[in-house]
Amino acid sequence: MDLSADKFHRWILARCATYPNVTWDIAKEAHYAKDLDYKLGRLRYFRANDPYRRLLTVHDDRANYDRGLYNELVDYRSDQQHTEWRKVMLEHLQQHARPVINTEFGYECGPKGIADKTYNVAQVTEEIARRAWEVCMAGGFAAFYYTYTAWDVIRTHDIPPGYAYFRNLQQFFAATHYWKMKPIEGPASDGFCLADAGNEYIVFLNAAAPFALTLDGLAKPLKAEWYQSFTGARVAGPSVSKGRSSLTPPVEWGIGPAALHLF
Repeated sequence: MDLSADKFHRWILARCATYPNVTWDIAKEAHYAKDLDYKLGRLRYFRANDPYRRLLTVHDDRANYDRGLYNELVDYRSDQQHTEWRKVMLEHLQQHARPVINTEFGYECGPKGIADKTYNVAQVTEEIARRAWEVCMAGGFAAFYYTYTAWDVIRTHDIPPGYAYFRNLQQFFAATHYWKMKPIEGPASDGFCLADAGNEYIVFLNAAAPFALTLDGLAKPLKAEWYQSFTGARVAGPSVSKGRSSLTPPVEWGIGPAALHLF
């Protein structure tokens, strides 16, 4: 038992647990804390003493997650993954029946460009948004980082473009039944695909270009809507029937990313 930690965490629970938007993360970059018993003990303490049972996680402790040591204690897995976003998300989702969030996959640079940063790593807005879509299209969840609200320099009046891009992502998925959908391979000749097979599909293209979509098991044709992830523009598309369809994103959008929603 760690009495000093209990005292502090008892105060945190009493002060913050009542807020409905709170989740508990018992460590950030938890792999740096080598005492596994301490981390497990903190998880058990929060689970036993939070009267509201807010969501509980550990951030970025891959080895112990992969060994299944947190399976019965956390509500979701919190990762930090900077490459192979889709591949790793799929692997982690298959390990256990719980949500996975990649909380750190990139950091949006400041308004002066890629060299405008406080931390030594930054990416342009469009790349951050593209990675977020890749994470979500794998069935995971994403979080947004901006260099001037994340670390040692806080500029609360900045309005980075990423705010709008992530709002577009949220609004798109809010108009779907994403919680019923799973990532699938094969139907789309390009891009990433999520599906509630036979009922609803999403295809995301990193670069808008013609592609083929082959769907089986449709009871009726599905409506189609194109979505431009940077602008939030929506354009109705042709209905899609069972079998192979050739599809082309709106040409006026150029070669940027595009999503297709079939429902």
